[in-house]
Formats: sequence, C-alpha cells, structure tokens
Amino acid sequence: REAAEALTNFLDNGNDIDVLNINSPWGTGKSFFIQHWHKHMQGTRGSVYFNAWKNDHFSDPFISIVATINDQLSKQVGKGEAVKKQFSAMVSSAAKASRAAAPSLIKAFVKGVAKVDLDDVDFDSLSDASEKAVEALIEEHGTRLEEVEAFRKSLEKLSKAVAKQKELTEGTPAIYIFIDELDRCRPTYAIELLERVKHFFD
Repeated sequence: REAAEALTNFLDNGNDIDVLNINSPWGTGKSFFIQHWHKHMQGTRGSVYFNAWKNDHFSDPFISIVATINDQLSKQVGKGEAVKKQFSAMVSSAAKASRAAAPSLIKAFVKGVAKVDLDDVDFDSLSDASEKAVEALIEEHGTRLEEVEAFRKSLEKLSKAVAKQKELTEGTPAIYIFIDELDRCRPTYAIELLERVKHFFD
C-alpha cells in the first residue's frame, strides 16, 4: 500500500510523467502488486487493468485495450446519461482511429481506388497508376491523423466525465490504465501495443 500510494503521488504530481514502468524478475510479485494497486485506485479514480498476455491472440492491441477501457470503466462510473454519451463517443472515435493502426486496410483502400497493389508498385519509375496510389495514400494519411486526434479528444472528454463523477479536483488524473504481462507476449504484439499507447494515449 505504501509503495502504491507513493507511486500514485509521484504520477499525480509529475507534470511531465504519464507513464511508469515496473520491471522486476519473474516471480517477484509485479502482477500481484499491480492488481492490488488497480483495486485500490477504484475507490477514488477510474482504473483499468489490461492483461496484455491474455489478449495477444487478437490482431490489433488497440481494439482490445479500448474494449477493456469501455467495459471496466462503464461498470465503475455508473450509467448516467452524460457519461454514457462519452463512452459511446469514445468507442465510435476508436473505430475510426483504428484504421490508423492498420496499414493493411490502407493497402486495400489504395488497391480499390487506384486499382494498384502497393506490393507491386515500382516507386522508382512511377506510372500514372502508382501516382494515383501515392496521392490516395497522402489524402488518407491526413484523414488518419485527424481520426487519431479525434480519439484523443474523446478520451479526454471521457476522463473529465469520470473526474466529475468521482468528484476529483481539477488537474487530478481521473483514469489509471495498468498494462500487465507485457513481457510474456509475442514480441511483435508487445511492440505494437507500446506503439498504440504512445500514439493514441499521449
């Protein structure tokens, strides 16, 4: 408890600190500590526990973590209309933003619009078809950035709704997200999850 409260205070008061990594050899109690810290935080904040290892069979970690946030937070903060509206907005924006984390969808988009498979495009000698593919990618890139930003804003609004529900003072972090078992995941999934956290959650 003392360690958890000290780390909570450290994160709450560290203006430039949003992520904390707990690293220790196997069997020393990391998961025990995180799970109990998570339960302790539910008394005063919105708290989400995400077991990365149990979710690494899904192709996109972003969808898994958003689903977990939606499921756990909605149970903690009740069913008020204002909060329900923010949950709905977050899920909707996450669905759009997920395209930014899926290059295969962009390839399919370009193939459909420009009738070109990017695997077959020769970028050293661009033809008219490959130029259309590049133009489509550039246009889609701007849209994807907007969708990522929209998700961030929806998460910020949800955080404010949770803060109001929990009666937190202004500036106090309203939501804690605990990601556990990262070291047991497939290496590619672990890297992708870290990338999603970096790009989508500031």
